[in-house]
Amino acid sequence: MAIVISLDQYWELMQEAAVLQHSINSNFEKSWQYSFQLGHGIEKEIWINPHISLSITNYRSKNALVLKLPERKHCLEFCFYLQGSCQISSLGEVKAGESFVFSGGIAPQDCLQHPEREKRLIISIHMGVDYFNRLISPFLSTKNSIAYRLSSPTEDWVYRKSLPINPVIQLVLQQILNCQYQGVTKQLYLEGKILELISLQIDQLDQTHRKSSPKLPNKDIDCIYEASEILLQRLSTPPSLTELAKLVGINDRKLKQGFREVFGTTVFGYLRDRRLEQAQELLLSGQMQVKDAAKTVGYASPTSFNTAFRKKFGIAPSLYCTQKQI
Repeated sequence: MAIVISLDQYWELMQEAAVLQHSINSNFEKSWQYSFQLGHGIEKEIWINPHISLSITNYRSKNALVLKLPERKHCLEFCFYLQGSCQISSLGEVKAGESFVFSGGIAPQDCLQHPEREKRLIISIHMGVDYFNRLISPFLSTKNSIAYRLSSPTEDWVYRKSLPINPVIQLVLQQILNCQYQGVTKQLYLEGKILELISLQIDQLDQTHRKSSPKLPNKDIDCIYEASEILLQRLSTPPSLTELAKLVGINDRKLKQGFREVFGTTVFGYLRDRRLEQAQELLLSGQMQVKDAAKTVGYASPTSFNTAFRKKFGIAPSLYCTQKQI
């Protein structure tokens, strides 16, 4: 059975179990070894400067874990899974050989799941959004770019993307893991490698963005976004396809094509995902039980809701209502 705990509880357990292995220039690099009810391993934290930190986690889980994340302020994050996997409700599954990028801003309530008895090796980079903005703002030529979406402090939590770790990025990650330098030489070396990694990821994101950019006219794209807003406002009682198309001023064919191009799914798939995400937020907040959340987002059948929820998030909705104490 999965253990369901809050983020605060998780950090409390880790802090209680962590033993400081070594500290190099205490403000630069620290390494902890820990063993507790959820697993055991080593966590290394390196502060390159006051705005950039590097974390290396080498960990083996004991139990399946569901970590409930509250709404929170979040910095820019680049995370690379060399071993292991996780399921992030807002993003999907991230497996070994994959990475994910989260832009800064106000992160919504979310849920992170780890399977039991799994070895994980993860490299994470955290950077302040303002610092990133100062680094790249002189080179921004357009707002229609991934770098702008990552750097803009006015857009809250606008970008979440998973990517494969290509051979070039894999090489840089191994260079970080195998770094033999010490002191300030190590600090300078790792800073260079971190900026190289971020550059490679942004280039990868830009290439993905260009390939997936909608080919519809801008007028039709505006109609698709208007249609998505209507669905969000009427999750429990959505209009039919024909009615929705009429409301935004395009025909059924363009509506279907537009949702596939803009959102990568069907109109029904978009509606289903938003319903389930809203239900998840209700369950995470503790406001409702499963049957009430299902009804609120428009599911008449609890069985259908349970099946759809488990398929999307990989866990039964009832687990969100019960927090197991350790």
